[in-house]
Amino acid sequence: MKVVSDVRILQARLAMVVLSASIPAVLVLLQADVASAAGAQASTCPSAGKVFIVDGTNDDPSNYHTRDIASRYPGYDVEHVTYPATVWPLGATSYTASAAIGRTAVHDGVVTYRATPGCAESPVVIVGYSQGAAIAGDELHALATDPHPSVATRDSQGAPIVSGELYSDPRRTGDARGRGVEVSMIGVIPGLGMRGPRGPGGYGDIPVLDVCVDGDPICDLPDPLHDPLGAIDALLGFGTKHFEYTPYMADPTELGHGAAPTGTVLVARPTAISILLAGVGVHALDGVPTFYIPLRYPELARFAPVVAFFQARGPQYPELGHGATLPDLLTIGGALRGDPAAQARMLVSLRGIARFPVRFVADWTAVVRARLSGTVMPVASRTVSDSGATSSSAPRSVASSTTPRPVASRSGMTPGAPLRGAVQRRLEDVLAGFRPSPAPTTATPAPTSTPSTSSPRTATSSGTTPSATAAPDPTPPTPSAAASDQASAPHEPDGD
Repeated sequence: MKVVSDVRILQARLAMVVLSASIPAVLVLLQADVASAAGAQASTCPSAGKVFIVDGTNDDPSNYHTRDIASRYPGYDVEHVTYPATVWPLGATSYTASAAIGRTAVHDGVVTYRATPGCAESPVVIVGYSQGAAIAGDELHALATDPHPSVATRDSQGAPIVSGELYSDPRRTGDARGRGVEVSMIGVIPGLGMRGPRGPGGYGDIPVLDVCVDGDPICDLPDPLHDPLGAIDALLGFGTKHFEYTPYMADPTELGHGAAPTGTVLVARPTAISILLAGVGVHALDGVPTFYIPLRYPELARFAPVVAFFQARGPQYPELGHGATLPDLLTIGGALRGDPAAQARMLVSLRGIARFPVRFVADWTAVVRARLSGTVMPVASRTVSDSGATSSSAPRSVASSTTPRPVASRSGMTPGAPLRGAVQRRLEDVLAGFRPSPAPTTATPAPTSTPSTSSPRTATSSGTTPSATAAPDPTPPTPSAAASDQASAPHEPDGD
């Protein structure tokens, strides 16, 4: 019995040793599991990817044309990029300024998302429609040709992690038979700049779907000089074709190019005039094409750089400068309907326009006065920012009595600075003849005798002996004293 009890005691002690040794190992394993789970949770992106949608001009936020895109990306975070989305005069912001703001917003959004822990290689999809397609295409082009260091377009395995979808891109490339409106047209008003095609490189290795309906004037406008009938038909097609992209946004297979199409897809459609006439039961023009004129004269887009050069040197509408801003049609309509907010904006615009002549004269008067007083001033004493805020600049004084001609910096030059600078320089040259001569440092009394060619000063200047009535000066005159004497000495009239 004693032996049996000793064995049991030995077994119990052995079990205690094994248990005490296994507990730390279990705790270490548990801690490792918790740490790995926490690390995995910290390195996991909160979403499967992100879709940035840049909507079109004046698109209704409650009923976006792009509303069906989100359903194609389950688990993705979908964001509608906020920007003005206007084209003056159909909004308070010009097309150029609106596109610039939108581009900055979508770029900052992509960079911020990729900086989220765990999302460095998560898929990013950039979608744009109409004006938004121009912005999305610009961002995709920039990521392909000049990538941001924190925004990779492919993962560590070489698979694409950035893609794009463009619907009715205003900068779509093509030929004179049809291409984006920014490529075919010239800027008709300042602020509505036609930037032409994007630079070389396209979208690089980024897969991009570029959808355009045949005859949509935003993405498929013929050159007005070579195909005037096609251009007119395309303008008529804005209301019939520009809003046909919703089915393709919801299901790209409707394009007939596979489940995940990429590249440029031009959706075939009849002419706009035939569609309009078919709506009233007339089919006489069904199937009638437009006619391209293959002449050698240049296309209209060739004149775009010249027009842009002169437009960049004037006010960019709706800004007029000197604190004045033109109202847009939506504000005018809202004011006529009695909208208090629109009436307030209208009042501010009309007040600025009414004060424009006074401010214009005041600004230029300050410039001319500064020139005459020997002070270098900016081109205009009041500059207007893109937001409409005004700021004044203090003039810079110079030490010399003569004002040197200022050299304007191209980087800090306002749009109208070259023309205003040329006018100022011409005005300065004209007014230079009316400036009074500087006062002499010393004054010499004028002689009381009748001026003659034998006066002491004229005799001295001619090298003859001075008159005996003048006391000789033992010290030679200084150059400044001689100049003062000549300035105060009487002289013969010129005879003019």
